Amino acid sequence: MMRHRSLLTVTVALLGFGATYLCAEPSKNFKVFLCFGQSNMAGAASATNDDKKTTPRTMALAFNDCGNPSWKKDTWVPAQEPLHCGDGSTGGTSMGPAYAFARAMADSLPNDTIGIIACGQSGVNIEYFMKGGSWNSGYRVPYPGGTNVWDWMLKKCKLAQQRGVFAGIILHQGESNSGQQDWPTKVNSILNELKKECSLPNNLPFVAGELLYNKPCSGHNQVIAKIPSTVPNSYVASAQGLTGIGDDYHFSRDAYLTLGKRYAEQMMKGIRAYEKTGIAQPRTPLSTSGVTSSCNEIKVYTLGGQLIFNGTTSSWKTSQKAMNAGNLLVVTDGAVRTSSKLMFAKTQR
Repeated sequence: MMRHRSLLTVTVALLGFGATYLCAEPSKNFKVFLCFGQSNMAGAASATNDDKKTTPRTMALAFNDCGNPSWKKDTWVPAQEPLHCGDGSTGGTSMGPAYAFARAMADSLPNDTIGIIACGQSGVNIEYFMKGGSWNSGYRVPYPGGTNVWDWMLKKCKLAQQRGVFAGIILHQGESNSGQQDWPTKVNSILNELKKECSLPNNLPFVAGELLYNKPCSGHNQVIAKIPSTVPNSYVASAQGLTGIGDDYHFSRDAYLTLGKRYAEQMMKGIRAYEKTGIAQPRTPLSTSGVTSSCNEIKVYTLGGQLIFNGTTSSWKTSQKAMNAGNLLVVTDGAVRTSSKLMFAKTQR
């Protein structure tokens, strides 16, 4: 028992003096937004030099390795156009609305850093994003054997949760499903799966963007209008008055900039509605999203010094049942004794 008390004393001291931990806590001031859809989300307009400049407090989870030396797949980099650099399609050299959305959100949330998960896929239908869905195309997401974007997108979302907290999702898709009345239901099924897999609240803010008006797919806007009655705490970003690049489907640069701001305006409505429910951001859970895969040997102690877990992340789920929800615990890396932190136990579902 004396040994446990000694370890606990050292652990608390380390936490008090701000040591560097192997398993860093997600920051509540790093707000994560998933941006998915087809080519209008990936981008189809030529970006200017101004669009390629970084902006304070806006970050992106790199889509893929690309010509920018600092952009390495699945690492956080300062956001700039093209957000889909390295995607092998038009989005790899062009711009869409996501970066403009990020900048507007940074202006709206001055105490936070905005993190964007760019998941646009040119030419795909909504089924391509569904769990188990597929789409027959020569274009593939950048992971081995990929014919479905679900696993790839989910991996990015979970990776982002190691850095920050989810604050919302935006979607621009519909040209490949134009007029299909079950589109809102399929979108909702994707969101429900994401919420389940990533332990996200049911009323996480969601915004869908309209398609170009007076064009072949503009009738789908009537379907998109059903999103607020299908998805909890959801909104629509209007495309009224926005111009295209002349191909009937894709927005112009100026239109993308405006659309990004409209996404942000609607997202802020969702965030305010979320806050009014009285549901605060969840405490950092004692789970595999908090104890990352880099923590290979984990020891968990109660504040009284009792060792209640000694193992690896592979045996983590079965051991959680022994941890009472809401209890404050001490987690230390067994291999690096100076890497420790306080965490809350998560309620089992």
